[in-house]
Amino acid sequence: MPLIELDKWRLFADLAADDVDVVVAACEERMLLTGEELFCEGDSGDSLWIVQSGRVDVFKHIRGDIDRTLASLAAGDVIGEMSFIDQSRRSAGARTVEPSEFLVLTRSAFQTVQRERPEIAAGFYRNLASILA
Repeated sequence: MPLIELDKWRLFADLAADDVDVVVAACEERMLLTGEELFCEGDSGDSLWIVQSGRVDVFKHIRGDIDRTLASLAAGDVIGEMSFIDQSRRSAGARTVEPSEFLVLTRSAFQTVQRERPEIAAGFYRNLASILA
């Protein structure tokens, strides 16, 4: 994993370095090339994607082969947080616009963190709520 000050990112704000390590250890690293999709609109959502490097566009399919970009995200940003929280289907798709690296946290991996370290999970959810607000 690249040396990144994860504790400086909003998702990890106010978590101790050791607590960040616990969450990161529950994640899977993924590298995607330009134009690869993280997920499609309508997919079931059981994971949260943390951008480590690169850039990702979040988009809605409008009609035919036309997509509308809703947001462009970069290192430190989080994608898929709503589906991660409420288990709903993805409300939009996400696609890389350059080679990108991610930490992917599945709901089941995070449930283990919740069970074993509820204080870390509480801090993580507080930060997630702050991002969504």
